[in-house]
Amino acid sequence: MSIQSWLEVSLAKNRMTLAELARKSSVSISTLHRIRSGVSLNPSLRTIKSLERVLGVKELNEITSDEPSFIPQKKENRFTVDPYTVTLNNQNNQCPVCLDYFVDKNYVYHELNPYRMKDVLVDAYQSDILEEKIIFICEKCHPVFSEVMEFSYPTILETIMAHGPFPIMVYSQDLNKEVAVRNQSLLAEKLEVNQSTISRIMGKNKNKRESQTNRKKYVDVINYGLAKKAHVLCAKRMLHDEFKPDLEVNKSIALSLFKRELETRHGYPYDRFIADYSKKINFGQLVVKCDLMVLDAEGKNLAACFFVDGDVGDIFQDEYIGLGLCVGVKYISITVLDQNPRSFTPISTIVYKIQNISNTVEIKRSAFPNCITEEPW
Repeated sequence: MSIQSWLEVSLAKNRMTLAELARKSSVSISTLHRIRSGVSLNPSLRTIKSLERVLGVKELNEITSDEPSFIPQKKENRFTVDPYTVTLNNQNNQCPVCLDYFVDKNYVYHELNPYRMKDVLVDAYQSDILEEKIIFICEKCHPVFSEVMEFSYPTILETIMAHGPFPIMVYSQDLNKEVAVRNQSLLAEKLEVNQSTISRIMGKNKNKRESQTNRKKYVDVINYGLAKKAHVLCAKRMLHDEFKPDLEVNKSIALSLFKRELETRHGYPYDRFIADYSKKINFGQLVVKCDLMVLDAEGKNLAACFFVDGDVGDIFQDEYIGLGLCVGVKYISITVLDQNPRSFTPISTIVYKIQNISNTVEIKRSAFPNCITEEPW
């Protein structure tokens, strides 16, 4: 019996869906789909052991790969098919960004993250329909699309509506002509959703951490159809050589990428971040702000992060260090945004560590602190 057949029989025997199996075994839903459809006939030993633990012990020497790689199987009067083939057919074998036809498999596969801020692993959202969340992009558009994949959904929508050349166009029923998508109303028309959906995706209380309680007020999980359209439109916008987002959008993109790095590389959970942080000092006469405040495990200010548009040599670092001292942080991070019209990532991040030693403040260059030790790597 092949691993594909064993999985099908075991699911029926245990009366379990793929989504339930994925949750209980910690094997991703996409991996299970590939095994079930016959795309993957030689999963890793670790994967097999994880499945055995949930479905029942299976002698490994009984699992062979002697069956064809694709066997349509009838189940409840329906045949299972390869979801990757279904997706390619749905896309008409075209790249949705540039609309070029795929030739000799010159495409790259992406699995969309449906979470609004993309602060939860994609495998945490289980779906029995894999083709809903996968998309194929041609090799030419892949670099730009990969950048868009790192953006949160508010940043994606802001980029689509950003001022500048080569805007996304939509036919306006009111004006009876094609107009540039510059506001939420027109963006809703383009994405074929209610304007309230766009507002709820973009809206957030910037003065509060996006805790689980606070996030319930907003759209937490994006419909996959909407997710695909939004990613494609954003990639279309960024694909033009002359497109350069304005300062606010550029800062939003950089902030999104910076937070993703802190989560993946430094281990910070999403609820340790406060965007557009502000604090009143001197009896409320002065307000100190930073673009992002990173909190420690006790909820106290750990690192004040600033995003600056300009040349590295023109940055007056003492000003930002002074602001950091006012809000009582241990670290200052200054990120300089790239002014190159074809770049959407920061070019320099400078970190300073502030130490109080014997009533003396010592400031020195440092790396960003690790989440657990709160010390530089």
